[in-house]
Amino acid sequence: QTTDLTGDAAIENPIHAGKFQLQKIFSDGTSTTATFLVERWHDGQWTDALETADGEYTRYEFTTDGASAYLSEYLEPGTYRITELRTGTGDYKLADPFEITIAAGQITRNIDGTASGVGSDGTSITVTNIKQGSLAIEKTGVFQGEEIEKLAGVTFELYKNTGNADTD
Repeated sequence: QTTDLTGDAAIENPIHAGKFQLQKIFSDGTSTTATFLVERWHDGQWTDALETADGEYTRYEFTTDGASAYLSEYLEPGTYRITELRTGTGDYKLADPFEITIAAGQITRNIDGTASGVGSDGTSITVTNIKQGSLAIEKTGVFQGEEIEKLAGVTFELYKNTGNADTD
């Protein structure tokens, strides 16, 4: 016997979970890598976010690949907090976590509220970090024969120039 499952007899299988899409970039727009932790708000506290096949929840970390936007695992609808744990070499990580809301059957591409360094380009959540600078200083002394003597044990202090002669 064959049963027709079209029309009024069609079976719907609604999606009960959603995803988010995120990309880590430098301020010049180039992609970079970073590792993030995702936590869900449950029973008044932040908890593990990723549901396993047996209905338990486990820690959810992911690392962006530096080439394309990361598309998350399926997550139950609700509020989630994303914290940047580690960054690629030479860039600063986010100072604060940010929150998103996952809706069933949708891909979240925006954050809740505002967060420094986090926005959206319309296709994914964008985490923008600034590359760390570097400064190489070598203190030298007087000529010793044909070479300049390098001085050991020298301490340097760096100050930010604010344009205020009284405090700089």
